[in-house]
Amino acid sequence: MNSDELKKRTQQFALRVLALSDALPRTPSGRVIAYQLVKSGTSVGANYRELIIAGEILPAARVQPLHEEANELTAIFTTSLKSARRNAEA
Repeated sequence: MNSDELKKRTQQFALRVLALSDALPRTPSGRVIAYQLVKSGTSVGANYRELIIAGEILPAARVQPLHEEANELTAIFTTSLKSARRNAEA
């Protein structure tokens, strides 16, 4: 995956996170989670998934695809960082 593809993938992820936050109920807890979701989801390394599931704000099935995508993107970034560090040391 090249940098343009990764940029597009992370942008699409952030857009999906925004759509999910818009679907949350406008209750006090829903508003707090939506705020945190938008902030953390746009940084890819989000922890919002467990809050939404544990708080029973949305069904786990609704959040699972984003959870998997966040894990995959984190793995990509981790691998890229390790490669960059190895190349810098060489």
